[in-house]
Amino acid sequence: MFKGNEKLKNYSVSGKAILFSAAISAISFPALATTTNIPQGNVVSSSVTLNTGDILTVEGLLNVTNGSDGSVIVNQYQGATIVNSGTIKGTPADSTIAAYLSNGLNLNNSGLIQAAVGHGAEAAIEIVGATNASIYNSGEVIFSGGFGLLAASASNSYINNSGTISSGNYAYTSLDASNITFVNSGTIVTTSGDYAFTVESSTNISLENSGNIISYNQYGFRAAGAVNVSVTNTGSIIANSETVILGTNNTLINSGLIQATTEGQNAIHVTGNDTSIVLNKGTQLLGLIVVDDEVTGASLTMNHGAGASYAYSTSGDFTLI
Repeated sequence: MFKGNEKLKNYSVSGKAILFSAAISAISFPALATTTNIPQGNVVSSSVTLNTGDILTVEGLLNVTNGSDGSVIVNQYQGATIVNSGTIKGTPADSTIAAYLSNGLNLNNSGLIQAAVGHGAEAAIEIVGATNASIYNSGEVIFSGGFGLLAASASNSYINNSGTISSGNYAYTSLDASNITFVNSGTIVTTSGDYAFTVESSTNISLENSGNIISYNQYGFRAAGAVNVSVTNTGSIIANSETVILGTNNTLINSGLIQATTEGQNAIHVTGNDTSIVLNKGTQLLGLIVVDDEVTGASLTMNHGAGASYAYSTSGDFTLI
């Protein structure tokens, strides 16, 4: 990752360790931006490092098969751009695309970004300490091992997924992040484990979902220790159990499907104070709505329209609005 004098920090998400570096040495920016093109039919097997204003365009294959760094590295620089309509993958001991302390990263993927299992990679895409990042995915982001897309200590960033983000665990994770807007019209899925969409120890996170968020185990959407999180769902959020978990000052506005596929399990679970649930016309809710005993200030609003009939199974103290 970083070279020179470094101070290491450790982060964890529900027991999974994440190691990244925060450089304390002086930063010097290169004078001129460069453009790197990998045309269709071409194969590059060495890592690409992007500095301020650099542009990487991939139509062919960037496949890094050995090395300690990621396939694409963005360290501490401003305004780097990655446009991928080909394939970026490999077996590095770092994330496939790794952006550390960068400002203004622009990533547009309509191809494939994939991390390989068993080589120490943390994520297919990892933005750590990054600000003002813009990520658009209409292709595939895949890692069967760890994080599909990880935003750790990131802020003021926008993510738009109309493609597929897939992982064994943790398809998307915000960790110690703030002011992140995520718009999903595609598919976010964990194929074998938990945590399709996770927000942990973060503030001011917004999810607008008109697509599909699926965990084949627990936790379709999980906010843990996360404050001021808003979820607007017109699509589908599905898990075996604990489908949507809400924390403190969280808001869920739903007119789509929220489903716990295992009978008798929680579809919505409120674990923090002052959280509101709004179930609008079009809501399909399969599973229980549960509020923890110690929670206060939870509210439930049902806007199904005149003449509509509905029945929900609830447990805990709500204020009905």
